[in-house]
Amino acid sequence: MEHNFEDERHRALVDHLAKYGGSVTSVEMRSLGFGRSATQTLIRRGELERVKPGSFRSPLVPRSAEGATRIAFLGCPSAIAAIYASSAYLQRLLADPPDRPQLGGARKSVGTKRRRRGFDFHPMSNTSPDDLLELDGIVVTNPLRTCLDLGRRATSTGRRRVAATVLRAATLADEQIPEALAARVASERRVPGNQLVRDLLAELPGTLLVRSPLEIDFVHFCIEHGLPVPETNQVIHGIECDAVWRWAR
Repeated sequence: MEHNFEDERHRALVDHLAKYGGSVTSVEMRSLGFGRSATQTLIRRGELERVKPGSFRSPLVPRSAEGATRIAFLGCPSAIAAIYASSAYLQRLLADPPDRPQLGGARKSVGTKRRRRGFDFHPMSNTSPDDLLELDGIVVTNPLRTCLDLGRRATSTGRRRVAATVLRAATLADEQIPEALAARVASERRVPGNQLVRDLLAELPGTLLVRSPLEIDFVHFCIEHGLPVPETNQVIHGIECDAVWRWAR
């Protein structure tokens, strides 16, 4: 079965579904020119299926991790945000989503049904509106707060590797991230996990020394495809190497 192109709005819908892993909300449907009746028609045709109230997916678009993650968060209350690895994944700072979507907010803002549906819920504290941003209809912690949260939880080798990968990707996008992160840690001295963030920052200088767009593209390629992110332009035994994976020796 294929989508039935009746007019430009159908083409716009297909483009939207392709971009967002087959997911769409009722609000987005209305913005594309599809009211309730038109949406029901697409459901009867088999071009859409309702995932939960206000959220739909197309069975005609191959399932993807991005689409599944987006659907998981669509329709959440505005007080709920994607956090930790989920936030990093949605911002393309991490190649793969976590096994269970990670969300945060005030404890009372998440009901027991939502927890039973497979979310990992974490109460959030010391969060200001400046720590959040809206990304394609989903509230996420911004890159700085995401790096901070992941760094403070980097208590195992796996978590540390994820935190380091996200920090490198965020720094490539915004070179002011390390300085802002250090300032945030200094201003919140009594928060557990600050030393873990300092350790990650201490390892960062030099690891992102890139001298060409090709080197930047290569680091992003590693992130997007789930490959370990290397140190770049490091001197090993007197020879400068374009990419180094010290841990793999």
